[in-house]
Amino acid sequence: MNAPIRHAELEAMVAALIAYGHGDRSAVSKLAAATGIGEGQASIGGFLVPETVASEIWMRIYATGRIIRRCAPQPITRKAGVKVPAISETSRADGSRFGGVRSWWVDEGQAPTASKPKFDQVGLLLKKLLTIIYATDELGEDVPALSAFLERVMSLEMQFTIEDKIINGTGAGVPLGVLNSRALIVVPAEGAQAPQSVLYANLAKMVGRLWPASFATAVWVMNSDVFNLLLQMTDAAGAPVVVADAAGVMRLLTIPVEVCEYNPTIGNIGDIMLCDFGQYLLSQASDPIESSIHVQYVTDETAFKLRYRVDGSPAWVTPVTPRNATLTQSPFIALAARP
Repeated sequence: MNAPIRHAELEAMVAALIAYGHGDRSAVSKLAAATGIGEGQASIGGFLVPETVASEIWMRIYATGRIIRRCAPQPITRKAGVKVPAISETSRADGSRFGGVRSWWVDEGQAPTASKPKFDQVGLLLKKLLTIIYATDELGEDVPALSAFLERVMSLEMQFTIEDKIINGTGAGVPLGVLNSRALIVVPAEGAQAPQSVLYANLAKMVGRLWPASFATAVWVMNSDVFNLLLQMTDAAGAPVVVADAAGVMRLLTIPVEVCEYNPTIGNIGDIMLCDFGQYLLSQASDPIESSIHVQYVTDETAFKLRYRVDGSPAWVTPVTPRNATLTQSPFIALAARP
């Protein structure tokens, strides 16, 4: 049985309700604290409800979605996932291209030796990503832009989380990131290279390991501290290595640059990477944002939920050895650690 309400408590409740009727919402908030955002405290929602409210909510603009849009979308017919057949190719020497396909020059009437490709498989099993925000009903009533704002913020947060896993994901319950892929080539640091440094030789050797077909679509992805170093770097002729093209795109050795938060701290493996995300498979299935008044009914809040299912993996299983060369090539290159 519930404990009876004491006379003093009843008086406090009545006084709070009377104050609420006169426009003092903070009085009621003292009786039951909201679990999510609300009007009772400025930093968790009160700032959104001044005497005159703007029609839109200002927020910082972050550069999210720039990696996702470069990935190769992999359509799915089942929400569970998809198995993607792939050519198993580790060498481009005669007899190894496409896993074993071979062409022959033959004389008239001479039959060539039969050959066949070798296949592998890349599995994408959709993983669930959720974002939930609670908001008091009063906040929803007094801030017309709240629903659109929450949908945008939740979507941007999911974009950030997905892109972070495209770089750093382990593949266990999350997408397999480039840094944990067997297709990644790690270019060693130079002998006696200073800690947390980047040399022109590092950059040249990274480009030299890039799969040639990726030159037109590859992008540098780097930590902002690395970018600051490169802005001060010049080539042998004294020209800056980072320049802006006619469209304002920053380029390093002619390849576009993306500065992002996903790369590890400077000096760690992957603080600067050279990637062709067109060789990264990404499957996605999204639901519209949902809301419910029942989850937090006792605190008079609405729950906003965004659900997303996604998985990704490099399409390459291993790097490839080109014909007439010894160094392997890949669409995914990283610089080794310089701690």
